[in-house]
Amino acid sequence: MSFLPVKVNAVLAISKEETANNIKTNMEQIPVWFDRAFYPNGFEAIICSAGPSLEKYVTEMNLKERMVHPNRSFLVFCVKHALPRLQAMGIEPDFCVILDGRPFDGESTHGINRKELFEKIPEKTIFLIASMSHHGYAKYLIDHGARVMGWHTEVEALKDFMHLIKEPVISGGTSSGTRSIAIAHSLGIRDVTLVGFDSCIHNPTPEQLKEKDKKGRVKYMPVELAISKMAPEDLQKINEALKVSTAGFDKDIVIKASAFKRFYTTGELMAQAQDFENLFKAPQFDIRYTVHDDGLVSHIFNNMPIPKRDNSFLSFFKEKLPKKNSTGDVKKRSVTLSDGDPEPVK
Repeated sequence: MSFLPVKVNAVLAISKEETANNIKTNMEQIPVWFDRAFYPNGFEAIICSAGPSLEKYVTEMNLKERMVHPNRSFLVFCVKHALPRLQAMGIEPDFCVILDGRPFDGESTHGINRKELFEKIPEKTIFLIASMSHHGYAKYLIDHGARVMGWHTEVEALKDFMHLIKEPVISGGTSSGTRSIAIAHSLGIRDVTLVGFDSCIHNPTPEQLKEKDKKGRVKYMPVELAISKMAPEDLQKINEALKVSTAGFDKDIVIKASAFKRFYTTGELMAQAQDFENLFKAPQFDIRYTVHDDGLVSHIFNNMPIPKRDNSFLSFFKEKLPKKNSTGDVKKRSVTLSDGDPEPVK
């Protein structure tokens, strides 16, 4: 069951033929490739996206000061749009992850020429370029002395090259932000902090809400998500309002308040939010997440019904089953079928 009420289908913006050409060219021009996985090692990954809250939380985390610690136990990843913003704050990320098959010198969905994002190439940053990315990224960065390493992501066109590939193929979502999590996992990292993944715009103007995308559709779609963790004073206000609206009914009426928060997002950012919903509830990724943003991804993480994880597994079993063949005070669950459900097999 999905927490997000709207679903979008993510598709590659380029053809299979173009993707195959990018893979072929990148395999020929990138000399070094990511070719192994590592055991869990206690490091943390701080992954920075380009949402509006990026600078706010990078400052709150004292990231610039912590980066120069000689024994720091974290690595900083970023998407390409976050790179110049981090540089402006005096931060050179350890990795910049690139996953974009569209023309290198074309205009991005953020209205920025992609080539302009790399006007200043940080000396310490390793650029992790997916083989399906436009071949212009690797050529430009290599020609300008950047540290470049290739990696393979799971796309249909890659099948034609599998007989040549000895490196691992990394899956995990539709954006470079979510693939950064999968790369970090391959590096043996199990603690991930997400920064600036708002996946929405804040306080859109009436003019922005009238904007159209290239296909003539409304650019910013409204998405309403339930709030499961409300401040007591907010819940009290809602209940008081409901009491007024139910005046004249039975005094013992049970009032159940449900609240929603509205976000405005694009199809591309919505696809990213879907990826995060799947990652947060995926049991195969044994990752501890911390989320710092003021938008959609943080709301999903804090409000969707996902199993909570902690380290108290011993006390869990002792409390649930204190004695052999005993269920303690656990009450049996009462299960009833709805009218539309099939009869149980006898």
